[in-house]
Amino acid sequence: MDRREIEGALEELGSELETLGIAARLFVVGGAVMVLDFGIREMTDDIDAGVYPSEKVLEIAARIGQRRGVNPQWLNDATKISVPVFKQPDWRPVMRLGTLEVFAADARSMLAMKMRASRGRRDEADLVFLLDECGIRTEEEAVSLYDEYFPEDPMPDRALSDDSVRLGCPAPLIRRHRRSSRSSRRRLRGRRSRPGSPPSSRRHRGWP
Repeated sequence: MDRREIEGALEELGSELETLGIAARLFVVGGAVMVLDFGIREMTDDIDAGVYPSEKVLEIAARIGQRRGVNPQWLNDATKISVPVFKQPDWRPVMRLGTLEVFAADARSMLAMKMRASRGRRDEADLVFLLDECGIRTEEEAVSLYDEYFPEDPMPDRALSDDSVRLGCPAPLIRRHRRSSRSSRRRLRGRRSRPGSPPSSRRHRGWP
């Protein structure tokens, strides 16, 4: 799903929820954050999110997926078990559609989750961006950030053991990315849209 398809499906979901008088929230992680919030990906397979209320929202989303000819599980909550509990993400509002509010995880928690998943080159571009966005320049800094969110769960060996891929990012690629990081961040910030005021950290520091 590209950004246009994601936004169209979410608009349809928000409209149906509003018609039914259901207020809902999505707390998005994974590839959809890279598409919707950071804008560095063109597409993602699905939207991984904490969904509240889950049963009714996912039921409506599945019907929307069938109507639009996409995977009925285009919106799912399977990844919510991967969200850190020791230190919760800073949930940032990205859109409001009818009675549906959509929040995205912040860059630091996203980086910790990506390192925990350790999917190598599959997440390489995401990791390069997140390492730079978070100001991480050394392996020690990366491990320290990871430990902030998952102190009870040591970083997987595969995240650091590959000689050709460090944290999923070849060192030359990191260096090349640093040279263009300032202009990239300016472009990305100009594209982001975060209507409304950020939710208070006390109210939204984790799954409701």
